[in-house]
Order: sequence, then C-alpha cells, then structure tokens
Amino acid sequence: MNICPIILNYNTYLESIECVKSILSGSKIPSLIFIVDNNSSDDSEKNIIHYLASISQTIAVDTIFVGIKSSYCFKLASTTIYLIGAESNEGYACGNLLGVTFAEALTTDIDYYWMLNSDTRLKFESFFNLNKYLHSNQEFELLGTVLLDQDGNTIQSCGGNFSFLNGRAYHLMEGMPIESINSEYDISWATYPVGASMVVSKNLTKRTDWIREDLFLYYEEINIVIKRGKPYRVPIITNVLVEHKCGASTGFSHEPISRPPQLEYYLYRNKLLTAYSLGVPFVISYLFFSIVGLVIKLPKYSGPQARYAVLGIINGLLRRSGRTLEINHH
Repeated sequence: MNICPIILNYNTYLESIECVKSILSGSKIPSLIFIVDNNSSDDSEKNIIHYLASISQTIAVDTIFVGIKSSYCFKLASTTIYLIGAESNEGYACGNLLGVTFAEALTTDIDYYWMLNSDTRLKFESFFNLNKYLHSNQEFELLGTVLLDQDGNTIQSCGGNFSFLNGRAYHLMEGMPIESINSEYDISWATYPVGASMVVSKNLTKRTDWIREDLFLYYEEINIVIKRGKPYRVPIITNVLVEHKCGASTGFSHEPISRPPQLEYYLYRNKLLTAYSLGVPFVISYLFFSIVGLVIKLPKYSGPQARYAVLGIINGLLRRSGRTLEINHH
C-alpha cells in the first residue's frame, strides 16, 4: 500500500517543516512526500529548501508542466521529498492538484494521496495506522482522520456534517476530549472529511473534475462528496490522529471578529456556489439562511467583515468563482 502525503504550504514554512518532521518520526514512513508551495510571499520555498538540504541529498529537477515555477528533489535514506513551487496561489484544490499531477508524472505506484495542511502534525503512529487500515479496506475512495487541537487532547473534528437544508457545515465531536473516541471501532461516519487531513484514492483523482478548482478556499471537500453522489457519507479513521493548528495560512478563527474579512466572503460565496450544484431550490434556501445568519452575526462583525459577507452573497448568486480576493493576515 503506497500512501503519498501532499503538504500544502502558503506562508507557513515553519509549520510545514514541523509537519515533515512528524511524518518522518514514525516507525513507518512514506516512500514519497510532496510539498507544494502556493507561491508564498515569505521566502517559504528558500527556508524549506534550507531545512530539507540539511537532512538529505539535494537534486534539482526540471519543471515538467504548466503551473510550476520550480521543483526540487531531496533524497533521504528511506524516503524522497519533492518541493514544488506553484507559479501562483490558486487555492486549496489547485495546489493539491499540482501535487497529484506532479506525482502521477513521476510514478504510477501510488494508491492514495494524504492531503495535509501545512499546520498539521501527525500524532503517534498515525501513518502506520492509516497504512494498516487501507491495506484491508481498499474499497473506500475518500476518507478522513481525527483532527486534534494543538494541545493534543481535545478533538477539533471527527469529520464534519453538512445540512442540505441550510448549507451549514459543522465539525463532529468538536471540543470533546480525545478519550471520547470509541476505540472499539476502526471508523466513524461523517458527511465529509475535513480538508486539513483528507485521504483520496488514486481512482478518485483520475476522474474528471473530481474536485472543484473554482472555490479557492472552503467547501471543496463537501463538493467532492456531493459530486460522488449518495450515500453522502465517508469513513473517518479513528486511530489516525492529526494535530491541527487551524488557520495558520488564512488567519481563520472561530470568533468572527478575529477573522480576516476576506474569509467571510469565501464562506458566504462558496455556500451559494455549492447550492447551485444541488439545484435552484437549494439556492433559494441557502440564500435565505445566509441572510438570516448574517443578520445574527452583525453585532460580532467589524464593518469590513459585514461588507465582505454581503459581497460574498452577491457574488455567490452571480456565480462569480475563483480567487477574487487576496487573503493576507500576516
């Protein structure tokens, strides 16, 4: 079973380095690791190269397709790490797809891709546990893992549930102690896997438009589930534990007032873009609940956050997709 992690970096080289270290610290490590730098503005590429060069032999490799400005190969004793520099930051889906496309150009011997945000760290023997589970359960094309807060003891999510009535997405078991996970079962079920740690089979990635590239940020994993069709559920592997700093690249916070206003734009816009993939009745329903939600949140919003939320609703209705706003909280 060949599982290939893809780490997506944007202005978070310190977190990406810690993520790599956590992967390499396990008793079983992958034969290939890919880091995609989404055209960072903080010298991420240079700093990641400096770290990887200090633990490996460095080999420069040629750019092999459009969308990549640089690529490097780092050979360790038991694994090879590729660092890919994207020409531009086109968001979560496009960055991960660059990693998949690059990997497929190198080898056909990959069974699953483990898509990790840069601000994640594998706990305990998570890669070993994932490999063991997939070896016996190869029928699944899309899976999730348990995400933990930075303290390592509090559950951030055990997958997520999505309300098809109002478009609301929320994390399962959020805030509960890690002991709440039932160790008698290998998996639990959720509507969607949280994209910060998502496992995707090679068979799924070979399908046309399996992931939406026009959202830039948020709702990508929900749209994967919708496109696959019923039943809308995915397995969450309960002994694969990943710590997640949450929001290192975007500045996301559970407190609306603390979030960059552009995030409100993408949250509201992409909810409505998702509704269009379900049908006009869902657009009407999601629009109603979006307006109600915005009115409720207004006392907690700053002026720019409210304006961006309204703009997101408008552009969602007009089906304006892609990267329409820059996010920079640093």
